Amino acid sequence: MIFPRECKEVGYASTKPCGDRVYFLSRYLVREAGDGYEILQVELDPTEKGMLRTILRTERIASMGEVSWYPEKVQLYDRKHLVDLAMQSGTRCTLFSGLDEHLTFVCDPDPRAYLTVHVYDIEPPHTTHYATHREQEKIGILGDMDI
Repeated sequence: MIFPRECKEVGYASTKPCGDRVYFLSRYLVREAGDGYEILQVELDPTEKGMLRTILRTERIASMGEVSWYPEKVQLYDRKHLVDLAMQSGTRCTLFSGLDEHLTFVCDPDPRAYLTVHVYDIEPPHTTHYATHREQEKIGILGDMDI
């Protein structure tokens, strides 16, 4: 499964306004290709400093036809939820737009990459550990930790 840890690692490239230079945190580029999109992994020049860095090498992760764009904006930090949505997309890679306009993707989604945690708690009516776990799961914090 390929799932960038930070949305700051994903850039969108419809043109080349800066030539072969990209934002220094970029590790992946989403690029328009025909009637769809492709996803590239980029290697940047480690000797350069500054906001923009030269791309030394690219590798195509997914080609047009293997990529779909999820139609709604989502919470990008709920990683488990995004994996679930990607599994339902019917394509190898799924792009997601965040509520904050950032972008990420899930390629070859695999829920087995997540840990399973069993929560044992005291008897009702005060099941505090279980209730806390459910709240954390609801807001997506456990997905960020790959649980």
